[in-house]
Amino acid sequence: MSQSLLALSPPTLDLSVVLINWRMRYHLENCLPTIEAQNPRCSYEVMVINKPSEDGTPEWLAGHYPWVRHIPHDVFGFAEMRNVGIRHSRGRVVLMLDADTEILPG
Repeated sequence: MSQSLLALSPPTLDLSVVLINWRMRYHLENCLPTIEAQNPRCSYEVMVINKPSEDGTPEWLAGHYPWVRHIPHDVFGFAEMRNVGIRHSRGRVVLMLDADTEILPG
């Protein structure tokens, strides 16, 4: 087993929801309310892996969704940003969603 896998801390939540963002705040504005509206039966976290841009995502998240973890990342790449989300996850299960996803109630 690699050294990096041995250094991982055990999960503290049931679910981590990971969204990647680069100039997609307008999609997050539709996605996050549908996540917030769920009635989960487990402990969970939501995080946005964000490549800094001019769309004001960090400020918007802080003002509207302070419970969402904002994780800045300098390199844009679909797989790379998802891997950053996995590395920061505290859940036993990781759910990757696209920023333009809207979840139906229930």
